[in-house]
Amino acid sequence: MRPDGLRVAIVDGLGHGSDAEAAALAAIDSLKDAPDLEPLEALQRCDLALRGTRGAAASVLVIDRSRGVLRFAGVGNVEGRIHSDDRERHFSPNRGILGRGMRSPHLLEFPLIAPWVVLLHTDGIRGRDLEIRANLSADARAQQILAMAARETDDATVVVIESGS
Repeated sequence: MRPDGLRVAIVDGLGHGSDAEAAALAAIDSLKDAPDLEPLEALQRCDLALRGTRGAAASVLVIDRSRGVLRFAGVGNVEGRIHSDDRERHFSPNRGILGRGMRSPHLLEFPLIAPWVVLLHTDGIRGRDLEIRANLSADARAQQILAMAARETDDATVVVIESGS
């Protein structure tokens, strides 16, 4: 948690098993050590930390409540969307694998107009037709998405954040 909002990161180690887990944990440790970094800098730090590992996909977003914006950057296949101001906008990461010398990803910025809901998910979720359903808590929304859209052959992560949280 940040004084002006929060930073959320999802890391998905490449492949399966202990090597994928080791890569994901290396990225997570590098992010824990620098909680105030913005998305681009956080991904650069992960890229360096993952050298010599299998690599990973990761996306980082910052919700800046003081400015009323969401900032997002990612590499790999951790995608997201925001529902705000009666519109839904998708945001996708750049192609690549962290740990293999990434190109600088694009920083995306979206206004946060309450009420808003943000959804992030790994490629273990079939994400084309996901609905961000109203009248459910963030936890219930995440559980529903996992139940309805998780791939049986992959791990899956879903994060739901809403303006009230």
